Amino acid sequence: MKQIFDRIKNILKSELNSTDSNDFFDVDLDNDLKKEFENLSHNQKNDRKSNFTIDIDEQMAFSILEIASDASNDEIKRAYLSKIKEYHPDKVQNMGKEIRLLAEQKTKEINEAYNLLRKKRGF
Repeated sequence: MKQIFDRIKNILKSELNSTDSNDFFDVDLDNDLKKEFENLSHNQKNDRKSNFTIDIDEQMAFSILEIASDASNDEIKRAYLSKIKEYHPDKVQNMGKEIRLLAEQKTKEINEAYNLLRKKRGF
């Protein structure tokens, strides 16, 4: 959102500094802003896709959930719920973008680990 407002500010500055007062706001703000928003949305989607590809094995899944490899199904579920509560992105929604992205990545990692163990154990 900040980037959109920065773009608006830059458009306004360039128009205000224009030497020809008849050309004031000659630029199509709606189209410029729409293009800028689409670029930002596209870049964020690409960033998320590239940042969240995870390939884990069973041992890594136990490590992510911080449990022993001989843990029962109930222990796996409890560890999963505990980790999700700790790292869920909603808990850090008021913090900076970097913190939110890290929380999203960690949550994705926890979910991948839990789903892998569920498939392996059949629960």
